[in-house]
Amino acid sequence: MSRVCVIANLNVDLILYPFKDYPTWGSEVIASHMGWRPGGIGNVLLSLARLGVGASAIANVGDDPIGQELLSILEEANIDISHIERSPDVRTAISVCLGRGDGERAFVTYLGHLNHLNVDLVLRHRQAWKEAEYVLISGYFLLPSLGFTGTRRLIDEVHAEGKAVLFDTGWDVNGWPERSVEEVMQLLEEVDIFLPSLNEAQALTGESSPHGCLERLFARCPNQVIIKLGAAGSIAKTKEGVFHQSAFPVLPLETTGAGDCFNTGVIFGLLRKWDTPKILRFANALAAIVISRQGRDRYPTLGEIEEYLHKWR
Repeated sequence: MSRVCVIANLNVDLILYPFKDYPTWGSEVIASHMGWRPGGIGNVLLSLARLGVGASAIANVGDDPIGQELLSILEEANIDISHIERSPDVRTAISVCLGRGDGERAFVTYLGHLNHLNVDLVLRHRQAWKEAEYVLISGYFLLPSLGFTGTRRLIDEVHAEGKAVLFDTGWDVNGWPERSVEEVMQLLEEVDIFLPSLNEAQALTGESSPHGCLERLFARCPNQVIIKLGAAGSIAKTKEGVFHQSAFPVLPLETTGAGDCFNTGVIFGLLRKWDTPKILRFANALAAIVISRQGRDRYPTLGEIEEYLHKWR
């Protein structure tokens, strides 16, 4: 039985780094490192698997060798791929990540098969969330065929089964026009836990400070909001109050997927029924370990996280 169901974008991440400056049009720069691996919810699924948590995904891939390789990697990690469809006659989505030396990133994404993930595809696999305790919906702006209407229906369907919904929109590729902000704010009234990054929270609220963002978002999502602050850690508000957890000092080698792995830490803590401070500390540690490693074998085991936390008591 899968304890977690993830509904989101599954794609390939092609990572090129580090750059001092991005190339201007007509010029060229050299990257000294390159890697590729499952991106999007691939980070969540693989990190959950390393923690021994059963997870399933409702997603799709393209009908090409890259899509098959994605499925093979997940299957080898004992992840339930029975609810991942292969969309015919389309290519698998790829996000090219250009990483700066300080860990900041920019992405160029080809949507490919992600254009074909719609509410009908998701509802065909409703059994996946019926068997789960928590449902994470992520990558809202990379799933244009699901959109606002489909996402809202999906949240209603999941709640009808008595399941809690965690929501992570990701960055708005259209630059957060007023319509996007209104849609997300409406969706927040329906979700149980919202998990934005600070720049996403700032774009949604117009506030600059983490506390200002937290108050505005909690007014719409009055159960729990957790904001990922990057090098400043994380901050959360629940009905019990506001909680802040500083980041662990770490040399970032590859930051792609850090937010997804933080989400994994939150889910793991919820499954363990931890209080909010303990969840934030664990999630911060998980993300810190991940960004200090390179390649596909970057996701820590529970024992590795516990050992890491012990060093920082």
